[in-house]
Amino acid sequence: MGGMRFAVVAAVAISVAAVQPALAGDVRPIVGAASASSQAQTPTPTELASAGSDDSFTDGSGQMLKLADYRGKVVLLSFWASYCAPCKHELASLDRLQATLGGADFVVVPISVDGSDSAIASTYADYGVSHLSIYRELSDAFALSMGVRAIPTNIMIGRDGRVVHFSMGATEWDSQETLEMVKSFIAAEPTPAPAARQASIVTAAASGPDTDLGPSSSH
Repeated sequence: MGGMRFAVVAAVAISVAAVQPALAGDVRPIVGAASASSQAQTPTPTELASAGSDDSFTDGSGQMLKLADYRGKVVLLSFWASYCAPCKHELASLDRLQATLGGADFVVVPISVDGSDSAIASTYADYGVSHLSIYRELSDAFALSMGVRAIPTNIMIGRDGRVVHFSMGATEWDSQETLEMVKSFIAAEPTPAPAARQASIVTAAASGPDTDLGPSSSH
């Protein structure tokens, strides 16, 4: 796990696809990340989502996972921490979103940037979360390379690995408007990559090297 910690600032929400209803609360920026922030930009809809060699994280069983494991699915990456009140409030709606739409075509992947598996499980129990699996970052490099500069940050990745939604600030993920947005991403056909990028279809969301997401799996 990385050594950076997040501090509280005023709530803000940014979306690549559409502005979503945000919960009242705070967004916590990474303390000490100014130099990294100046080198990386928020992903745009035309970029592809990968953190190159840094996109590894673990699940509750300790299994190592990468974004490549989800190729072919729509994935909602949600970066959060146990000390972030808006993050924990958002977990409940993420849980309901997973219960409603989760399956072969869509999955919510909440990645903790601070907690042990037991601490994450305790937070899940406190907030009635029963449909989300446990995931932890291995280092801050993954979050930073994905353009994360504050928590909660949510990144929706389409079936082809493209970032289709990027937002900072908690969202009511089971509101009718937001459910319709997610359904539209699930129903959308993958957008072909430009010809010049066909041989290397995945680039880092910030500035990492090109990599291929590879085959999908059943995660």
